[in-house]
Amino acid sequence: MAGGLVPGSHTDTWAIALYERTLADRERVLGDTHPQTLASRNNLATAYQDAGRLDEAEDLRDRWAQIMAQIMVDRATPRRAQD
Repeated sequence: MAGGLVPGSHTDTWAIALYERTLADRERVLGDTHPQTLASRNNLATAYQDAGRLDEAEDLRDRWAQIMAQIMVDRATPRRAQD
């Protein structure tokens, strides 16, 4: 286990609940593409993976990858000068 969580343990349940609340708060306050929101999404995915909740981890990582790909496209797209 990469994160050191023991599947089914109280610590596992507590950590996941904390990561879920943190992600929800950051999405609400900072938005989906903010670096802290992206880090929270990745942290929760890792906790899910460590707990054996692989489908949920994969869903979060897929969403993370979609957002990162869009950020990269946005950064690579030249912006037109304002008139």
